[in-house]
Amino acid sequence: RLNMTAFGYSNLLLVALFVVFLSAVGYLTPKLARLSRPDSSAIEFEVIVRNINLGVLINASIFPAAVVETAQLGNTVLFTLILYGALQLLISVILIAIYRKTDRNIHPKPGT
Repeated sequence: RLNMTAFGYSNLLLVALFVVFLSAVGYLTPKLARLSRPDSSAIEFEVIVRNINLGVLINASIFPAAVVETAQLGNTVLFTLILYGALQLLISVILIAIYRKTDRNIHPKPGT
């Protein structure tokens, strides 16, 4: 069972700050490199949205649930992966909404 209280709110904050940091890096790096808008948005999504499946696979390999000695650590790693994945989904929805809005402003539909 995944328990947020056992995970700790300070750790929750650390994962959230990591997502914010990645968002800032994903936004600022293409701007500093003066990349085109399509390249910038592709890099931003690649930096922020990562594949959690690999993390779950590694977690299951290194910390199998059947081994009692590492089960608690494996649960903590799994909770971190799930939390990070959920925050990624939230950020990606926000990014999609932002880019759709700015794309409409840059390229309005004919007749509007």
